Amino acid sequence: MSILDSLTKKELKDTNEVKDKVRILINKGYHLITFKKSFSCEEYSNFLMELASICSNTALSFSMHLYTVRGLWDLFSVEQQKRYEQEIRKGRIFGSINDPNVYFIDEKTINPNDYPVIVTKTQTGYLLNGIKHFVSLEPLVTHIPVYGLLIDEETDTKKIGIFIIDKNSNGVSTINNWDSISMPDTDSNSIELKNVKVPINQSIVTKTNIFSNTTWLSHLYKLSLSSVYLGMAKEIILELTKVKNKKVPHTNRSLAFFPGIQFSIAEILICYETAYSILEKYYRILDNPESNNQLKNRIGLITKINVSKSVEEIINKAMKIHGVKSLSLSNHLSKHYKDIKASIFHAPQQDLIYEMLAKDFLGILGTKNRWL
Repeated sequence: MSILDSLTKKELKDTNEVKDKVRILINKGYHLITFKKSFSCEEYSNFLMELASICSNTALSFSMHLYTVRGLWDLFSVEQQKRYEQEIRKGRIFGSINDPNVYFIDEKTINPNDYPVIVTKTQTGYLLNGIKHFVSLEPLVTHIPVYGLLIDEETDTKKIGIFIIDKNSNGVSTINNWDSISMPDTDSNSIELKNVKVPINQSIVTKTNIFSNTTWLSHLYKLSLSSVYLGMAKEIILELTKVKNKKVPHTNRSLAFFPGIQFSIAEILICYETAYSILEKYYRILDNPESNNQLKNRIGLITKINVSKSVEEIINKAMKIHGVKSLSLSNHLSKHYKDIKASIFHAPQQDLIYEMLAKDFLGILGTKNRWL
């Protein structure tokens, strides 16, 4: 069942700029879809796949708002939920909270010099200093959630919390440094924070480790990435049917009749269906309230790495089938090739995924000793 209506699809296809595509989605209320309690991970995944088949840059950047809002929602107080729901219903959107980039490390042992956002407590709230990297849709984002390292100088303790920054706050500035060859239209600029004041009611600071309360963010992030990139692969596969119309010179035969082409297409289909199977398993596990966290974590990591590898293999084989013309900058496959390259760089990356999977299996996953 399609979640995007046919009129919206047409409008998206007829619009060039990602920012304008996102405005269309907001005007149609699609930025609210994860507010629905009945909205499942299966529906969310299928929505992103469908959107990615139209425009991968739009799907990836828009998913950052959707997953962040859904992941933070249960952590918000009732007051925060009321406030941010009103804001979002007015068309305001959240930037991605991103990955905290803290693995096998206890909060107490974090080196402040290595952490991007440092937080100090004041009488009325908090002061934030540092840089928040990779804020997708930065020109449209109004609320920027960040993981910040809160340092209590009196007790010499350190704790990571979540802080929601209003983008128009004093001390917030944009660093226009997004020049990536992959997903270039996501406008994922950096945000610099200089003594930015954040009231207590715009923070989430838990007594226990914050990451024990933010597992949904991690799962939805991996689900979002996997769905977007597999949606791209689905669109690439649909284009392969055109080989039936390509004639091979001096043979009077279609390219589709040559064994090498047939074998490559078969390998592509195997890659796609295998990757989709693990994605399907992942969102069904997430939708099942009886699934345990260990299973969710393991299948989530496997899904992320499997989809990344599969879509890269799919685009490589698809370009080989289409030949040298696929290298042209005007060819849609060359754009997909560059965009798909980003899939392996989203955290956690392959070496870390392998380490976490193996250590979890062996029962040696911890924060005290990584290698010894």
